[in-house]
Parts: sequence; structure tokens; C-alpha cells
Amino acid sequence: MKKQLLRRSAGFFVLLLCFLAATACSPSVVISITENPPDPASFATEMSPAAEKLVRQLSGLGSDSGDGAESVQIFDADGITASLAYAGITVKSVSYPSDSGISLSLTVPDLNGFLDNAIILDRKNRKLILSLTRESLNSAAALMPEDTYDYLDLFMAPAFTGEDMTVSEYRDIIAAAYGRTLADEMEKEAFSLTVRCPSAPKEISVTPPGTGRVSGKDALITLPLAVLLVLENPVYIEVAW
Repeated sequence: MKKQLLRRSAGFFVLLLCFLAATACSPSVVISITENPPDPASFATEMSPAAEKLVRQLSGLGSDSGDGAESVQIFDADGITASLAYAGITVKSVSYPSDSGISLSLTVPDLNGFLDNAIILDRKNRKLILSLTRESLNSAAALMPEDTYDYLDLFMAPAFTGEDMTVSEYRDIIAAAYGRTLADEMEKEAFSLTVRCPSAPKEISVTPPGTGRVSGKDALITLPLAVLLVLENPVYIEVAW
């Protein structure tokens, strides 16, 4: 039962991240490594203007705040909180930085072993390894709510469709389907991960073109959003402290 719970929690957490990435956001995740689980985490994101307009048009969520009509929040905090609670993740707080953004403070059962060992946290040897593959992302897709999966479909991310495609080819498809503005926004966006370590990180390794740097006790990792959506090759992140 515990193993199944961890798989569910990992699946929803990672897929929430990837869904938001697929809507041309700049998702930001912070995970804090403690001596013993549970582990605190936070998540924040905000849609780009073109992505927000597209999602509102195709989802029936109403107009954005720019045309004088009543604004509707894109993200359903109650639904997200309930889904995460079912997965064993506690939502400590929720805030809306804008009508197209959301910020969550979370507590996860245990970072080690998430998503069939996509995350390996060796507290004794002071190391965290994160493996992002098409297989690990798609194994979590079935855990997504139906409407969330529909949003993901809109953006045709090769990481989920399984198509062999380069980042450049994917950008051209988005431009052809939804316009150059959205494609340009997506190309500029990045996924940022902060691993908050018990002590200053000694080593950060990130699959190119991702980058990593140390700031105090934090390992700051940045990955181009398009690379995450295409995942031609697995992305590996390793932090040692």
C-alpha cells in the first residue's frame, strides 16, 4: 500500500509540473531535504499571456482580465488540494499570484523512490538523483484528471505523444498550430528546480543544456522548457552535499 501511495503521489506531482510546463509556463519547484521524511516542497507557476489566452479560449474558462469581462481563476485550488491529498501529499497553503498563476506549499511523504525510483534520495551518502524520461512521465499520465489531460493534449508535447522530434521541430509545430507568439514564449521559458540541502552542495550535475549552480545551501537547476516537453533523451540531475 505504501509503495502504491508513493507512486500515486509522485505521479500527480510530476504530471502537475509537466501539465503546467505544457501550457507555456515557467514552473518552479523547491524541494527541501530533511534528515527524515516527510519532506517540505513548494510549487509555483504562471502562464504566459499567449498560453493563458489559448487555454481560456479552448477550455471554456472565460475571458482573461484584459478585456473587461469578469476574470476566472484557471487553476482550481480545491481540486488540486483534493487530488494531492488522495496521493498522500498535504497542501499547507495555496495562493494566486494572478488569474493564471498558482503557488502551493506542500509536504510530501518521502522524496526517495518517487515515480518508480525516478527520484533517488540517499540521505546517508548525501546525494539526490532525479531521472526524467518519457517512460517515467507517461507512467504517471494515467493519474491525471481528465480535464488536465485534455489541456496537455492541446500542446502535443512529444514527451507524452511519443513522437521522435527535435526541439526545433516541436517549436515549428506549435507555431503552425497556435501562432509564432506562443512558440516564441515557450522557447524562452524555463523549468527551475531548487534542491534545498542540509549543507552547501558540493557537486551539481545536469544533463546539457540544463545548468546548475550553488547559492548557499541551495542547488539551483534550470532546464529549458522545450527540452522538458520534447525529452529526446533522458534528463539526469544529481546533487551531492
